[in-house]
Amino acid sequence: MKKSDREEIKKLEKLIKAQSKKIKALKHSDEKLTKIKFVNVFFDLKKYKKGEEDINDALKNGYEVSRHFQTESGVVICLGKFKPENKKASEASLNE
Repeated sequence: MKKSDREEIKKLEKLIKAQSKKIKALKHSDEKLTKIKFVNVFFDLKKYKKGEEDINDALKNGYEVSRHFQTESGVVICLGKFKPENKKASEASLNE
């Protein structure tokens, strides 16, 4: 791969990261993070199902995946639960 191609990739990755942050901020601009949960998913045939079930249960209960962190033994998923910051914000979203 040419040096100019690598530089272009780095530039685009920075733009994507910046846009992702803006999207997350806009998505939850009228909401407040009320709960956070970390779930381990082990890369082990006997253990991964537990983490998978915990994540699926959290998603069913209104949590959203916020970040993930690679570890030696698997991955840690950070989940967040958001609620309207105040009654006016929730009422406004109902009236739209």
